Amino acid sequence: MTTYPRRSLLGVLALTLIALPAVAAEKAPVKPAFAYALGSETSGPNIFSISATAPRGSKLKSQTVRFAMKKADASGRTWTFFYISSGKSRSQAQLERLLLDALRKFPSSAPGKELARIGAVKHGGELRLIAEGPKGLVFAYNPPMQPANPRLTIADAAIFAEMLKK
Repeated sequence: MTTYPRRSLLGVLALTLIALPAVAAEKAPVKPAFAYALGSETSGPNIFSISATAPRGSKLKSQTVRFAMKKADASGRTWTFFYISSGKSRSQAQLERLLLDALRKFPSSAPGKELARIGAVKHGGELRLIAEGPKGLVFAYNPPMQPANPRLTIADAAIFAEMLKK
């Protein structure tokens, strides 16, 4: 008689362990799949790439574009990833065009000039592309990225613009 409750307890425990991954999977946020490469290029020891959640020029809204840079510095090579969402009101094609225009205008822009604004703080986040003159182009996220917002040099911006142009 005493073995029956133990068997039943073991059965309930086994079913609980089987169901746990399914419960955890429901609560985990879905990460976007960057299945579409928009371009990649190597410049010396540095690697640049752009990928997206939809094909180049897609009319779909609520898509995300990922910029990736692997840059050589004194401590070795460091990867930097930054994500830009098209939002509900803009298609991926419109986002690509906006980014391309900002990257092209950047070298001749006055310091402090805002070249593009994407999103809104009240909707969860805002990105402003701001020229710092010949020093760089800042991807000013609000709230800011940690440890710092990404900066592109003129050469970096030219490489990314070339990838978006194709």
